[in-house]
Order: sequence, then structure tokens, then C-alpha cells
Amino acid sequence: MTTLHTAAYGTWQPAFGQPVVASLTTPRWIPESASWPRCMAITPRWSYKKAPAEEFASRYLEQLNRYGPKMITAELERIGREHEADAVVVLCYEHEWTRCHRIQFAAWMIETTGVLVTELSMPPPQATLFDV
Repeated sequence: MTTLHTAAYGTWQPAFGQPVVASLTTPRWIPESASWPRCMAITPRWSYKKAPAEEFASRYLEQLNRYGPKMITAELERIGREHEADAVVVLCYEHEWTRCHRIQFAAWMIETTGVLVTELSMPPPQATLFDV
């Protein structure tokens, strides 16, 4: 499996890997995003995007299960191969990962496939030195 990451558009950098759109629109401030590959299987739909958190989570999980891990994994792998990328980065607008479908997607991927998805929008952990 190609290395799989998630991130917000606002933090994405080319060094992260091949961008994959997982939002219904693309950011105007990144003009090239209109030509990035999309994965509609992992993109939330307008019909429940503004729903309360519990309903959104339930409907999004139904969507992921409807497409299934084999299809979604194959699609992300295909994108990685076509773009000769070692890593693909699933992107959307939300800066706060814990309030975004990316965290649900990442949890679903590890549960259904064992594939670890790393969020790149979070700051790296701070090293702490302890006096012994």
C-alpha cells in the first residue's frame, strides 16, 4: 500500500505527497487543486454535511462501508501509481482534525484494512527533556 496521509488544504505542501481531493469543492487559493485527483468514495455528501455530528458520523460511516475497503484502497493505490507517488495525502478544508471526516476515515481504514493513516496537519510532538 502506498503511504497514506491526511491533511488540511491550508497545511499541505508538495513534499507531503500526491494530493487527493476529499471535499466537494477545491480551494480557490490553490489554483492547481482543480486538477488534482479526487476520491469521491471518501468525500462527504452535501445531503449530510451540515447534519449534527452524530448523524454526520453515522451517514459517513455508511458511505465508507457501502464503497468498502477494497474499492477505496484500490482507488487510492491507483492514484499513487498513476502519479508515481510514494505517498498520497487525502485533503479537505477543516483545520481541526478531531472535528473532521479525516479522523473518521483514518480510524475506518485501520479498522478495516490495518493501514495506518497519518495526519500531517498537526504539529509534531514536542520533545521533553527530563533531569535524571
